[in-house]
Amino acid sequence: MTPNTQTICMMSSLHSLYDDRIYWKEAISLKKAGFNVIHLAAGEQEKDFVSEHGIRMIQVKKYKSTGNLFLNNLSKRFSSRNEYRKLLKVAAELKADVYHLHDLQLNKIARQLKTLPQNPLLVYDVHEPYPITIADGEYKGFLFRKFMKLYARYIHHWELKTSVVHDLIIATEENVAGKFRHHFPNKKVEIIYNYCDTGAADFQDSKNKKYDFIYAGGIRRRRGAMEMLKAVKLLKSEDIPVKLLLVGVICDEGLEDDMTQFLAENNLDDLVTIMPPVPYRQVMELYNASRCGIAIFNKQLVNQTIMPIKTFEYIAFGLPAVCSNVGHMGHITRQYNTGIAVDPEQVPEIAEAMKKLMTDTLFYKTQKSNCLDLYEKEFNWEKMERHLESIYHTMLSTRTLPISSNSEG
Repeated sequence: MTPNTQTICMMSSLHSLYDDRIYWKEAISLKKAGFNVIHLAAGEQEKDFVSEHGIRMIQVKKYKSTGNLFLNNLSKRFSSRNEYRKLLKVAAELKADVYHLHDLQLNKIARQLKTLPQNPLLVYDVHEPYPITIADGEYKGFLFRKFMKLYARYIHHWELKTSVVHDLIIATEENVAGKFRHHFPNKKVEIIYNYCDTGAADFQDSKNKKYDFIYAGGIRRRRGAMEMLKAVKLLKSEDIPVKLLLVGVICDEGLEDDMTQFLAENNLDDLVTIMPPVPYRQVMELYNASRCGIAIFNKQLVNQTIMPIKTFEYIAFGLPAVCSNVGHMGHITRQYNTGIAVDPEQVPEIAEAMKKLMTDTLFYKTQKSNCLDLYEKEFNWEKMERHLESIYHTMLSTRTLPISSNSEG
């Protein structure tokens, strides 16, 4: 008798149902491998439907309140409308074989998930180094900002404490994987890089590129928002009218006003386009309409630690990048010759690198070719898809099922 298809429940509280890593990569890959896959998330309204790829999509409504921040957090913690209580209730009803958690906050309910009657396996997919990100001020809204580093230390210990119940830890890069391997030497820790699942070969090549440089992601001061604009100003003064596209949410307080004022004062509105976030597949279309990538992350510890997804997206679309000479991005760019790594604090150096990619045709073609070859041979999602499938089959083969009360002898 053929056993029932095993069910994997992807869970998220801060990501959209169609998140690039959760849905377009991991969920679809596991569905292709024969698993029954569900994505259970939290959002603005309740949803329950099956996607075009056969993945059930369930969304519970997030708790919302108004007024004092402290009182909001307190009321949310004890309210029956708390999305984490809702997520736990729905997750229990689904009776999944595996619960694959994609957010730090979901560790609040990890122990309850682990003790469900069907004896499920738990996976913690760590997207970023949360304590470092918090300490460096990435997250807004914490009540006592001056105690952010203290709070980050608390999160460091809380994350490790709650991760004890997980059967598998998945990281997106070596730094986070190393942290969990150090603290849990007997626990399985794997790396699933956030390689791109589509590239230039999947799109009709656009000969007339609309943009010279593209940046897609959160638009922040620490990600070089103003430095990119200043570099465009320098190039304009040299009669090099570079076309820059920025796609994403402007995150920092006052930054949008500063950018708007700078563009107006320097007559750069015709050279810089700022576009709000677009769905994942539309970002790929914008990459295909661009010649180069750019990512000027500053030297904060978080930028030295994270593995930006845009590193792999630029490579997949043959976009030589001007990027910071820090962290994984700088290392990959230098090692594989996929662009130019620069000091993120030196605007003239940033502008000079942009100029070289725009004016040195042979250099540009060489870097572009390196990107496309690297994507085809190494940095592609198909490689991670095979690894993810192997991890799951191995993990599930060791699962101990509960003894059914209706079983014979």
